[in-house]
Amino acid sequence: MKDIDWIINDLKEAASKATSGVWDVSGVRAKRLDVESITINTDDDAFIFFPIGERGEYHSEAFNDANYVAKCSPSDILALIDEIESLRAQLKRLVETW
Repeated sequence: MKDIDWIINDLKEAASKATSGVWDVSGVRAKRLDVESITINTDDDAFIFFPIGERGEYHSEAFNDANYVAKCSPSDILALIDEIESLRAQLKRLVETW
């Protein structure tokens, strides 16, 4: 298992570089570079194309994966990290005052 502090720092860095805002799966299928894709939309009208299969073959797993990726928007990841850091600080204060 990876060190949780390494994961947190890695996610923070990646989230700070990614498109901000809410992400959602539009359900719109599109061809991008001749690959069938599902579109993930962002608040600022950016699009992320998530491949769903070769030659138009639809895979429900790919839609589930795209939905998962959309749920892991940078703002959501940073909110989770903030909560972890807040809980760690609270725990540290409790232990110190015990």
